[in-house]
Order: sequence, then structure tokens, then C-alpha cells
Amino acid sequence: MTENQELVFALDIGTRSVIGVVGYAEKNGLHVLAIEREDHGTRAMVDGQIQDIALVADAAKAVRERLEKKVEQPLHAVCVAAAGRSLKTQCAEYEIMLPDSQSIDSELIARLETGAINRAEQAFDAQGDESDRLYYLVGYSVTGYELDHYPMNTLLDHRGQHLKASVIATFLPSEVVESLCTAMRKAGLEVASLTLEPIAAMNLIIPPQLRLLNLALVDIGAGTSDIAVSQDGSVIGYTMATVAGDEITETLMKQYLLDFDTAEQIKLAISVGEEVTFCDILGIEHCISAEEVTKATEQAARVLCQEICAGVRALNGKAPSALFLVGGGSQLAKLREYVEHELEMEPSRVAVGSANLRNLVWTDEAYDLRSPDLATPLGIALSAAQQLTGNGLQIVINGRRANLFRSEHLSVRDVLMMNGYRYRDFIGRSGRSVSFTLDGERRVIRGTQSIPAELSRNGEAVNLSDFVHAGDNISFVPAVSGEDAAPVLGEVIPELSRDIVWVGDHQVYIGLVARVNGKFVSNDTVLVSGDEVETCSVQTLEDLITVYQLETPVLRNGKVCSGEILLEAEDHIVCGQSACTSEGLGEHGLEDGTSVSKNPSEEVETKAGVKGVSAQQAAEPQILHVVLNDQPLKLTITPQHPIYYLMDLLEHTNIDFQNLTQEVCLEINGQEASFQQRLFMGDHVHIYEKPRESSF
Repeated sequence: MTENQELVFALDIGTRSVIGVVGYAEKNGLHVLAIEREDHGTRAMVDGQIQDIALVADAAKAVRERLEKKVEQPLHAVCVAAAGRSLKTQCAEYEIMLPDSQSIDSELIARLETGAINRAEQAFDAQGDESDRLYYLVGYSVTGYELDHYPMNTLLDHRGQHLKASVIATFLPSEVVESLCTAMRKAGLEVASLTLEPIAAMNLIIPPQLRLLNLALVDIGAGTSDIAVSQDGSVIGYTMATVAGDEITETLMKQYLLDFDTAEQIKLAISVGEEVTFCDILGIEHCISAEEVTKATEQAARVLCQEICAGVRALNGKAPSALFLVGGGSQLAKLREYVEHELEMEPSRVAVGSANLRNLVWTDEAYDLRSPDLATPLGIALSAAQQLTGNGLQIVINGRRANLFRSEHLSVRDVLMMNGYRYRDFIGRSGRSVSFTLDGERRVIRGTQSIPAELSRNGEAVNLSDFVHAGDNISFVPAVSGEDAAPVLGEVIPELSRDIVWVGDHQVYIGLVARVNGKFVSNDTVLVSGDEVETCSVQTLEDLITVYQLETPVLRNGKVCSGEILLEAEDHIVCGQSACTSEGLGEHGLEDGTSVSKNPSEEVETKAGVKGVSAQQAAEPQILHVVLNDQPLKLTITPQHPIYYLMDLLEHTNIDFQNLTQEVCLEINGQEASFQQRLFMGDHVHIYEKPRESSF
């Protein structure tokens, strides 16, 4: 190692332990200098997911400090990998309709595929309150294209109008990355690169030059088993099984009444064929052979293999040409035999670990690099070393090294989505329009236009579909979506009047007024799509009565006026029997609930019995209109007779009250009444003799 060579420091944050590797990049790969391991004191991780960040940070710090002593250099930057357990897959489709038949280029295909990926993101959002949750795109595969409703293997250079793409996309939730980065910061480290654990192991065990073959890798950890498959030169998919080495440990706990740590020690011992001596939780000592333990765990091991093989078949559709088992759990006795049987593969086609370590150089015999549990940490370190030597990708986005979860055939769009950018960042949408009708005519108020994204690579404009190369420097400014339209009623119809009159204690507009969906609203009301707006003119008293459906008669500023009289701002209107109290006005008030002030003029109870009418006004002849037994009746209001009661109507009936032979019924507006009940404008009065009941 020369003074100018940069050290590569990698950590594998596993469910059971943290393994660290330090080395430096060489032309052929990685020269390993030191390896250290630290077990978690307690179950700081469950199924590959960090539970206790502080405990994980402590283990990482301990590994870092021991490695620093070995290499005699400080270690500040670390390369890590996220567990495959948190991967989420989603199928989605996207269609594009072109105005006419045209030739399909790579940019149009990229737009189609990106739209499908966006649909997959939206499907995640629809599953819960995750609208702001961030996912990193790990990879995707196109499962099919359609051109004018006809299935196609490719769309490039074809012509058509209706395009459709179906994809299966794989995402990693951002909280997985965030918890990993937080733990590293607490350990005094900065994350220099990030990949996925199955991809890191794949990079070591099945390097790119072998991926033309249909090969599968199964990384069996403590909490989960990650699965990756290669074919035709690339990794075609990832999945995971929710079973792993802990299933064997828990079986031993139940079989022999052990605590977790003791059961874990027994599992490790039998993997190398040792006889095991231990005490159970009752203090009883046992000495059993590896064969006995293997027999006790056989059923759990077979279930583990069935789950793993089902995952391989689901991803690959069949048994692969060859399969590699790595990870600590792969060393379980007879596990390889069970996998061969379940997949019906020849024994020579299933391997534990890998003999193909041409990319590694190692001079210290303290560790066997072929050990299956070193596949992931060595793979992480090798991936970082390849970036430094140019054998792998090292991309910079806006001045920061990009996270790359895979390395083959990456487009600019892939790299951006691997680093948290989403579809809306590429193609900002225009603001939503609002469509409504105004006096029966359709109107559309459009949102503002979006600001397009700015994208360049190495200082030159580039398309999302262009492939990236090692050392590329990408500059990206996300698109800004336009603002949604929010038309205000008064802005849409600037001629609307803001003059008001008082109807009782409420304000109503006069002049040119508007109703929205049949209700009067404030001029400041924001319209939404589907609203129906109607305008009408309220200039005269008759307009006011008709538009606001007021009860008659109506007093304007305390006077009875003709319907043709023009209204003026701040007029005070009294109508109907209750002078339009807030209860009486009802739906005629402003729909938006605008608070109004009380009528500032002094209200007095005059001899006429009408609020707001002065004594002078009361002297003028007025008429009280009522309906008696379904016939209209006019009662003249004078200073001598300002108020009428029901008893005043007796003389207008044909009933002989001097010679009554039946009970008399009294009703006002359909309700039982009394002789002393006061009459108001428009009252319907019934006075009649109750029919005599027949008797037999």
C-alpha cells in the first residue's frame, strides 16, 4: 500500500453482529488488510432492521477502534449496506396517448417507464398515511409493453398512438437508510457509500462477468434470507424470505429449555460438527452430539429451505442453473442437501460460500475469506474499491457521491431515483384547473404552468434515459409544479356589488349579486370545480323581495314603499311577522356565515307594534293582511287600532256567538290559538264550529 492509496472501510450491520473490513483498492479488486467482528450485546436488531440505534452504534464504534489499531490510521468514512428485509415491490401500469401515430424513441419509452414507476409509488401512498414517505428506487423490470393494444417486446422505433408499459418496481423505505446513517454518525463515522446487502454479496460471489448465466444467490442471515437472481447480464430481481437462522435457534430453545444466547452457541457448534455441553434454564447439564441436535432441528431446517426455494422459484420462475448459499445461516448442517432436494438440483450445482475470489487479495491467515458469513462485508468493501479503481460506478449528484444500489445499465433517471428523487421532481405538473358554469356558460380557470427541471451531466444537457458512466457528475434542479387555480367569486365577476342593505339584523348584497349552487355567498368565496354560479340584479325593493324570498309586506327604513323604489346602500328592511330576526331570515343570510353587526338605529316599540317604526310613521294608514277561513282579509292599522287580536275577527265570521250549540275551534297558521293571541302580517286564521259527534 502506498501513501496515496485510500483505505476502504466497510461495515456489515447484521442482526447478530457487526463485521468490519479494511483494505485498499487494487487493479483487480480489493486488498484486505484487516477484519474485525463485534456481537450485539442484546437484540439491538430484529430481522435485519435496527431497533436500538445506540447499541448498534456502540458495536460499530468498537469494530472501528480495533481496526484503526490494526491499520494504524484513523477511519472516518464507512461503506455500508441496507438489509433486503425492507424491500418493497409493486406492480404498476402506465399509458400514453399520442395525438397521432409517430415514431417511438428512447426518451418517450423512458417517459412511459417513469410514469409506471410513479404509479407504483402512488400505490404505496394509497396503502396508508404515506403521502410524504420517501422511497429509494432499487430497481425495476418491465414485464410487458403494448402498442395500440398489441403486446410487444420492445417499442423502440415502432410507430403508434397508444403506448402502455407494465413494470415491477423495487423500493427501499427511507427510514431504513436514515436509521443506518444515524447509527453511523453516533459511531463517529460518515457514510461514504450505500448499497443493498444482497447486491453487495452478489458483487463478490456472482460478479458482472458471470451474470449472463442464470444464477441465484441466497444470503441466509439471522433474521431474514435475501435472494437475488442474475440472467442475461444483469440482476433481474430481488426478494427475501422472512425465515433465517433464528428459526433454528428458537427451535433449540424450545427443545432444550435454553436462553437465546446458549441456543445460538449450540447452533454454531453443530455447524462444525462438535459435541456440545450446556446447561438448560433449570441448571441441568446436557452433553449431546451434533447428530442429535441436527435431528432435533431437521423439521425447522426443512421449513427454512422450503421458504427459501419458494422465493427463488417466485423470482426466477424455475430452479436456476446454479445456486450459492452464503451468510452465517448457510453453514447449518444438511441445509445444502435440503435445498438440492427442494429445487431438484444436482449436488454440484449448489455451493456454500464461493471459491471464486479472484477480486480479493489476502495475506493474513487469521480469517478464511471463503467463509460464508464474510460474503456481505467483503462484498461491500469490494464494491467501494471498484468505484475507486474505475471498475465500478462512482457518480456525483449536485456535489455529493450518489448512493447506487446496483451498478449495471443505469440511466440518469435510475441514479436520481436511487437518491430519493421522484417522478414529480422530473416532470412538474401544471396547477389544476377549476371548471364551473356562470349563468349556464362553462368557464375554466387554469392553474399556473410548472417550471421544468434542469438536468445536465458533466456540464452538458442530458436526457433522463441516457446511461451514466463512471465518474459522471450530474447537476439536477427538480421541477416546480404550478399552483392550483383558486378563483374567487368577486374576481371572476368583478362587477359584483359590495353594497349591502340590512334585513333585520342581517346583511344582504344589492346591485349585481350571485348565487353559488343556489345559495348566496360572500364575494370572497373560492370556487371549486362543478360549482354553478348564477347572477341576478337587485335594484328595487321588488327585486329584493323576489330574489331573497322575503315575506310581505316590507318596510324600507320604517316606511311602506312601492316595489319600484330603488334601494340604497345601508337601507334597513323590516319584513314579515317577526321583522326578519336571525331565525326568521334563515337561508337568506350569507352562506359563509359572515358575522354581521346589529342594526345601529334605535329600535322602538310604537303604537303600531312594529319595531323600527316611529310614531309619525305609525300615523300613516297601514294595512294588516291576513287570511280568514281561506279568504283574504284587510285590516286597517290606525293610531286608535294599532294591534289586532284573534277576537277582532269574530265579527267577520258567520258564527252566532250568542246562540252557540257546538264548541268553537280557533287556529292560527295550523296551530291551536286563543282569543287573545296577536295577529301578524300574512297569518292564516281558522275560526269554525267543531262538528258534533254522532251517537247511536
